[in-house]
Amino acid sequence: MTNYSNDVFLSHNGADKPSVEIIAAALEKQGVKCFLDKWNILPGDQWMRNLENELSGSRTILIFFGTNGIGPYQQAEADAALRRQIQQRQHCIIPVLLPGASPEHIAQCSLFLQGTNALKFHTLDDPLPHRVLAGLVRAEDPEHLRQLIRAAAAAPADLLQTLQQWLSGLCFEWQENECWVSEGQGRRCLNIPDLSGSFNADSIEYLLSWKSRLTELIGRE
Repeated sequence: MTNYSNDVFLSHNGADKPSVEIIAAALEKQGVKCFLDKWNILPGDQWMRNLENELSGSRTILIFFGTNGIGPYQQAEADAALRRQIQQRQHCIIPVLLPGASPEHIAQCSLFLQGTNALKFHTLDDPLPHRVLAGLVRAEDPEHLRQLIRAAAAAPADLLQTLQQWLSGLCFEWQENECWVSEGQGRRCLNIPDLSGSFNADSIEYLLSWKSRLTELIGRE
């Protein structure tokens, strides 16, 4: 049985480091030992040799995909992780989508990773994906993790009502191919489909996407 020095190796594009560091800190708080280059490689250390040793010495490799694309070191790390997974015939890679990223970003790195379900962070302040990620690393019972996800999906039962109230004071008008959003007189100009009878992850994501897009337009929470 292999003795690993780290629970996880965090492979990422340097441009995504602030987001990855937040996730690493959340994992550490849950007792998951992380290798993050910023934390563990000191000035004067041999950078590439350390990366190679720590990747081999980590039980799981988290490969993060963000909107900044794939970094050069990250591509080499992903290739090495895939070779290890094939040679040892043991699953060791968990793809993670950072906010704004999509499965297409995984395809930019490797076709072999496309068939692996990725854990997606819609926001970094949602505790659920942090909890699920720690559970995956610790190889917790998958059914228990599914129950956590189902419970969270069922929680915002009043989400539709909240969003409809939030939208009730807004007016939407198209002018020269631009959507103008303004405060109205209680007149609702946009109806959200009634998804309350069958809440699931997709319907919640759809509704929340409306709120986030409108928040960006008018700065209203």
